[in-house]
Amino acid sequence: MIATAVGFIVGLLVFLSGTYIPEVSREVSFPQSLFQGVFGLSVFLSLSPWVWVFLGCRKGKLCPVTQASASSCFQDQRLAVFSGSIFFLALLGILLCSQSILSLPLTLAVSFLSVGIIIDLLKNSFFRMQERCTPSGIADWLLNKFKAAARKGDEKGVLESFELIFSLLVRYGKEGDVTSLSLFSMRVVGLVEELLRTLSTLPLFKLSKEDTLLDRYGVAEAMTAKRLAWVMKVTGENGSPTALEETMRSYAKLFMVFHNYHESLGYLLFVSLSQNLLKIEKPTDVEKDAEFMMVCSELVKSLIDRSVDRRISEKNAILRIFKILETHERECFRRDKSISPAFLMQPFAEIGQLLGSERYNALQDREDILSELRRILAQFSALEMVSTRMEVAEPGTDTAATYREDLPFHREEEL
Repeated sequence: MIATAVGFIVGLLVFLSGTYIPEVSREVSFPQSLFQGVFGLSVFLSLSPWVWVFLGCRKGKLCPVTQASASSCFQDQRLAVFSGSIFFLALLGILLCSQSILSLPLTLAVSFLSVGIIIDLLKNSFFRMQERCTPSGIADWLLNKFKAAARKGDEKGVLESFELIFSLLVRYGKEGDVTSLSLFSMRVVGLVEELLRTLSTLPLFKLSKEDTLLDRYGVAEAMTAKRLAWVMKVTGENGSPTALEETMRSYAKLFMVFHNYHESLGYLLFVSLSQNLLKIEKPTDVEKDAEFMMVCSELVKSLIDRSVDRRISEKNAILRIFKILETHERECFRRDKSISPAFLMQPFAEIGQLLGSERYNALQDREDILSELRRILAQFSALEMVSTRMEVAEPGTDTAATYREDLPFHREEEL
């Protein structure tokens, strides 16, 4: 608001000088043409954001990002208030300049103040338009659009918002815009949460008269998995490896969203991730597999922390993620026998090391989880032709070590 403050101070000085110093009123003339030109230009500038958005939309009418940016600006109430205020002040200024309604000192004072306010409003309009065109601004617009459609029971608006989410993710992934992809992915989590909260009121997801809310959650998960597979295919074939990694992290975030609503949800996402990852050819298998293993490992660690913090059992979820990861790694080894089993078992070793700390002694079903880890590690240890007997290891998970040497979650007293 610097321009407004400057305009106020200058206007106040002009008004006081013209009122209490008669010589100033006699010697100073009102620059009518100058102010008329400024206010006339302001009328045009008040409409410039809308003209810019319209031209940009026409120029890139087939680009979902451009279309979403234009819609985000067009439907922004704050931007409309800024433009409307500029337009109103500009018309008021033109009226004051052309009509001798007020005294000369007061007219000058109001004109300077109006110019200062207009400058600040133009600056705010520019920054607001920039903000609305960013991934976070577009995500905010989508979320508000979705909420409004859900409140009205507008199935078309809900479906448009849902589909546009993934169209934008595909566009960012195809261009390799990892920063935008990451920012938008974080906001997508909130939008999917909003979708799940309103499923009970949307006939769109109703399967039959006898369906349950859990059935609707399952439909939403299947739709999400299908569209995420589309995003992953595009990022894998046309984007960068980093974009593919960010897409895989989105699976983990959305898994937790669905899993928070019911313990049976979320696994379809990871089954879809594993199956579609094996179909992508561009990044090297090692890069893809390493990222997938890391995502699964971090997800299991999150479930373990959640189980300890909330004092609930997440055994079924953890074991199912183990099964998905184990199946994926077996397929990887079947396709490429040169892969080191130690590399494949690294995530399991890290989880075992985590469970070896004192914090997780009270983890519910800890022994069942450890037993499953032992079974998986024993199978892959056989590929290295070592004894299945487990020994104590030093802290750390060196992938160069055999799993006879890298089982840190086993204690001496368990031998």
